[in-house]
Amino acid sequence: MASMKLSAAMAPWRPRQAQGLVGFCSLSDDQQWTQEDGDPIDELRVWEEEEDQEGVDEKLFTRNGGKLREISLEEIEKRLRNHWNGGLPWKALLGSLERENAIGEKFAVEQFRKVPERAWHWLLQELCVSGRSSFASELLEWLRENSFCRTYDVLDSVVIHGYGRERKLHKALEVAEKLGSNLQRRGYNALVGAYAQNRDYGKALETLSKMKTLGFPPDVVSYTHVIQACRHGVVDIYTGFRLFQEMQAEGVQVDGKVYNDLIFACGQAHKPNEGMFFLEKLQASGLVADRDSYISLMLSLGKHGRTAEAEALLEEMKWYGLRPNLKAYNTLLGGYSRKGQLQQIDTVKTLLRDTGMSINKITYCLLIDAYARAGLMDRLEALYQEMRDCDIRPNTYMYARMITIYRDTGQWQKGVKLLREMQQAGVTPDAHVYNVIINTFGRTRQLEQARIAFFKMQDGGIEPDVVSWNSLIDACCKAGQPLEARKLYYKMVNDGCAPTAQTFNIVIHGLGEHKRWNDVNEMVEEMRSKGMFPNVVTYTTLVDVYAQARLFQDAVECLQTMKEDGMGPSPTAYSALANAYAQLGMCEQTLHVLQTMEKENIEINLAMLNLLINAFSMAGRSQEAFAVFEYIKEAGLTADKITYTTLMKALIRAEKLDEVSGVFDEMIKAGCRPDGKAKDMLRSAFRFKERELSPKDKSFAEEYLAK
Repeated sequence: MASMKLSAAMAPWRPRQAQGLVGFCSLSDDQQWTQEDGDPIDELRVWEEEEDQEGVDEKLFTRNGGKLREISLEEIEKRLRNHWNGGLPWKALLGSLERENAIGEKFAVEQFRKVPERAWHWLLQELCVSGRSSFASELLEWLRENSFCRTYDVLDSVVIHGYGRERKLHKALEVAEKLGSNLQRRGYNALVGAYAQNRDYGKALETLSKMKTLGFPPDVVSYTHVIQACRHGVVDIYTGFRLFQEMQAEGVQVDGKVYNDLIFACGQAHKPNEGMFFLEKLQASGLVADRDSYISLMLSLGKHGRTAEAEALLEEMKWYGLRPNLKAYNTLLGGYSRKGQLQQIDTVKTLLRDTGMSINKITYCLLIDAYARAGLMDRLEALYQEMRDCDIRPNTYMYARMITIYRDTGQWQKGVKLLREMQQAGVTPDAHVYNVIINTFGRTRQLEQARIAFFKMQDGGIEPDVVSWNSLIDACCKAGQPLEARKLYYKMVNDGCAPTAQTFNIVIHGLGEHKRWNDVNEMVEEMRSKGMFPNVVTYTTLVDVYAQARLFQDAVECLQTMKEDGMGPSPTAYSALANAYAQLGMCEQTLHVLQTMEKENIEINLAMLNLLINAFSMAGRSQEAFAVFEYIKEAGLTADKITYTTLMKALIRAEKLDEVSGVFDEMIKAGCRPDGKAKDMLRSAFRFKERELSPKDKSFAEEYLAK
């Protein structure tokens, strides 16, 4: 298993049959080892799982049956006396070491000549893992001065590693610098570990490179230390890939720990293909991935919409005897939610309840999000109430998500009610919640309420961030007060909040909607003065406001300027121009924009074809609108509710009222859930059909549809 792979120079040598310290000490004195014997430390090193996690007290412990516990100098002395009881003054030696931090000259050197080298190694190791690396360093100097050992590479590495795990990197470096050119392979490996345990991964990588230059091959532990940093996101995943390739090129055996760290890191970096590659390599080596690796990889697959593969990994976990936890099922729910797979979501929900697994706030958040995406507000609210009935209190994130859902579905009053409930429950709104509230009032053109929420945020001691300011500025623009929005921009700057490109885009759009072209140009120059150049969104905003004002030549010039600035053709900018043409029923111009996009290798998608249908619809040319619909089906695209609703509008404007209900039925058969607009369109067709349409009624119908 990954947590039990064997490695080098970082732990005391124990023979395979030994159990704990007693097994080690029971060896006879003539059972010593040399480097030529195959380096038993390399073969028998027990890797400690998650050794470098933050928050773990690594100073005062030793191994005992796989567990960590404190050990004292008295206990060390007792064990030494029991197993090397040849009249050696261990107690005096250790007592002097503990009290004076030095080895007294009064101890007879010759008395310690009979002590085997492995005993000194064990003693240094126990001192280091007990948080006494400085004592171990003094003892090592005494051993070196009196030539007790034939080689000191292993002992040097023990002390360097001890300082590293005590987070005393400067002490480890002092030992390494004192040795100078005498620092050998194991010492360098320990130095890499010391850097890694102190989160200085840059120096760890430099030391790895230096080792190769000096002809010292890094061991698997050194590689593992740095690759583990990829797991925690401290080192980028591509460095992990490079180190893996180096290990293979140098013939270093890759153990389960390395594979699991790489799989986990790939999942965190959203690299599912690479993660699956390492999983296959691990399994080909006869090893099994751990549960965290599986879950991380499942999460990455789910975010890429590859839910079938995530399901397969879940079943594989079960086959290997790894019991999936709630996080694994939540990972699947997240993937299903993104793809709108409600049936699978309900299956997982049932499975969780059948297995007696208690679902948590994250599970409820994912389920609520799935129902919100599907527009199932009744089920969403029932689920929210179920959560409350289970005595699970919504947290700040849950409230913010629910308020956002109500905002996006036009039920802002319920969002405000939830805010009051949140305050009554004693849950303090954070910046995110206030930003959602300000944005909600802004979208519903309630500028005064947005201002009140902004001031409450400040009164509560929460400093408005750039999102808060942008939301309030946008509220001013939506309320028809672009000059007030511009004033807020300058106040934002004076208060020390740096604007973003989005800030300028909001103000530019608000000014452009009110045809304040001089002010628009001033804001573009202000943007440049702040070191920001117009981006794709800025140019798209300019194209949109010029086109909506029917200044089509200016809109086309903006597109040209964008290309000259090196941004290339933008589908959103072209779509903004096409949309303006379509709203006016300018079919040829809309078609010309789409043809230009094709020439510039921009793939035409469903949204763009819907714009063309709308252009023909506004012009009353239903035959051409349905020709585009046929093209959508031939191209393998799936029509959405916007497509069908626009086709219904085309039929009504062409006075083909009998055919409207057929399109509505086809929409339902295609699996599109009709929204309010589609239902309104059908009601309009029925209402107009029941009348004998006089010229006056026709005029009314056209006016109604135009609105």
